[in-house]
Amino acid sequence: MPNRNFDHVLLARDELMQLATLDTKRYCVAPDTMVGRYHSDQFWMEVLAPNRVGQMDAALAHKFLVSFQLTNRIVWDKALVANEIRNFALHAPPDPVLAIMGLANGLRGANRRGTRQTSAASKTAMLGRPMDAAYIWDKLAACSARGRDWHRQGRPAKRHTRSVFLDKGEHDYAAHHAACARALADEREREDFQAAVVAVEEFLKGVGGPMANRDRVPIDFTERRLLDKLRAHPGISESGIMRSACFWISVA
Repeated sequence: MPNRNFDHVLLARDELMQLATLDTKRYCVAPDTMVGRYHSDQFWMEVLAPNRVGQMDAALAHKFLVSFQLTNRIVWDKALVANEIRNFALHAPPDPVLAIMGLANGLRGANRRGTRQTSAASKTAMLGRPMDAAYIWDKLAACSARGRDWHRQGRPAKRHTRSVFLDKGEHDYAAHHAACARALADEREREDFQAAVVAVEEFLKGVGGPMANRDRVPIDFTERRLLDKLRAHPGISESGIMRSACFWISVA
């Protein structure tokens, strides 16, 4: 990959926004429409809803984990995962940060390594509780959230490009959530982001499903889902290193 300067990356914003918009639409098709061999986000939103989560069993838990790429290097007890998801849907506290941290800790007992599973918890919350301000934690999202804060602060010191928010060596979801909220506030000021949200909203009206129901799923969900997809496409840093688009997307 050839080196490119920072300004060149910023000129790619239009393309990156288009890719993120298309990606959001791709995964938010109707509940009965497959995305390749995986179920759509809308399918999982229906399954994870409190009035339907009782059907969550080991087989469905396996499909969920595979769909969201949560099986890499992790051996799960699928029955325990299903139990944790059911309990989350029915009994989690209203605060999304506390709810996600609680589920992440609960999933320790469902994986062989006994590690906190923030990614699985945040993805469950994103789709299972769309009214709440949940933000996904995964490798790209976590690096991007911290990277954007670092840039906002004027890049006060050198930092590892893959560093994330940690607290005593474990995921600091509260700090990640706050950084994502700041990133979303940045994007809401951008006309192209606003236009992308409108485009996704029109798409959802056309395909139907729970995401088209504003009484159940607020427009804030569309904004957060689009923000997450902005992290999934590569940009180039001034040193030629691949970065998630969301790191660079709003710093121009």
